[in-house]
Amino acid sequence: MTWDQRKLFVSGHVSLQPPSRKTTENGSSRRENTMTYKLHNGTELVQVCRKAFLNTTGLGRFTVESWKKESVYDMNESKEEFNKQRKNRNNRVRAFEDSKAFLNLFLDDLPKQPSHYVRKDTSKFYLEQHFVTLK
Repeated sequence: MTWDQRKLFVSGHVSLQPPSRKTTENGSSRRENTMTYKLHNGTELVQVCRKAFLNTTGLGRFTVESWKKESVYDMNESKEEFNKQRKNRNNRVRAFEDSKAFLNLFLDDLPKQPSHYVRKDTSKFYLEQHFVTLK
């Protein structure tokens, strides 16, 4: 198996679920989710322990955890959830581009004067004297 095939196998056979119960009252637990490991037994998927899954696949614990956490589209997730995440990402990118355009317009509108050195062509501009910055 290639590494990409292994990643695909892990994304299809490991699922993330919220913990079934919280042991801390104040909710300050660092545990975010529970991983469930499944392997094929003939035609059906059987839940196995982490050690059996890792020994069978020959992968390390942190490799499986990082692959599962970074996977963009889980085979067990619905396509609607994936599309919703993509739409949210596009909205963030659009908002970033809008704020970048606003800043460029603001900087272009500041009063400027060309360089005071005697040159035929100058590309440097400086803020006018009466412009004061606040700290």
